[in-house]
Amino acid sequence: MEETQGILDLKKDISGLKSELSEVHEEKESKLKKAKELNGEVASLVRELKEVKRQLDKAKTGIDEARKKRDATNLESKNLVQELRKLREESKALVSKAKMKVSPEGIKKKIASLELSVETSGMSFEKEKKVMGQIKQLKRVMKENEAVMQASEHLDSLSKLFDEKKDMGNKYHMQWKEEMKKNRDNVKKFRELVQKINKLRTENKEAFGEFVNLKKSFSEKHEQLRNKLGEAAERTRQSHHLKQQKFEGRKAREEQLIKQKELAVEQKLREKKKLTTRDLLVFQKR
Repeated sequence: MEETQGILDLKKDISGLKSELSEVHEEKESKLKKAKELNGEVASLVRELKEVKRQLDKAKTGIDEARKKRDATNLESKNLVQELRKLREESKALVSKAKMKVSPEGIKKKIASLELSVETSGMSFEKEKKVMGQIKQLKRVMKENEAVMQASEHLDSLSKLFDEKKDMGNKYHMQWKEEMKKNRDNVKKFRELVQKINKLRTENKEAFGEFVNLKKSFSEKHEQLRNKLGEAAERTRQSHHLKQQKFEGRKAREEQLIKQKELAVEQKLREKKKLTTRDLLVFQKR
């Protein structure tokens, strides 16, 4: 009875271990799946991070180029301002020395205005002749003051160049601002990606650590189950052997008893004693 109870207890332990083993296996595989998924997410974010880094490097190049062009153009504009200031003073001195009542710019505008009126206005011959005389007189003044006019033309040329440089400087400055904005957006995205990656890597490390612990627990419980199964098999073998021994012992005793009864019956027969019904039954079994 005690031996049978021991085997039953073993079977109960084995059933419990199998159930625990199944649970640990499911949890272990779940943690491994989670770790793999997190690893895949990290890999995807790392690829995205590399692309953002490439854009940052490209933006840095664009920022540097726009800044250099802007600074170089602004420096040229600054030098032109100084040159224009100097040229204006020289032109003013020339105009004053030539005792011109109208500035070179004024003469040019007046000539242009008169020529336009001749071309577009339906004036009389006398009036047109008068206007042409004014134009001729103004051009003579320009020729007589050639140095002043050349200085004026140079001043106009430098003014136009200054305006061009100023526009270019503003253009490069806007490019620089746009590149800086893109760069700020990408820097923000880069930092966010780094934070996400670090968070996921921490989660991945935890999940994989749990998987390792569960794998160890699974191996330990598997070893316990293997030992319990081995013990149960040995107990069953011993119980079977014991039963066999008992059966053979009982059979031997029964055979011995029958043998004794047979001998007793034979003794009665030799002594010619009366046989009982039980003696006859023993005699018939021979």
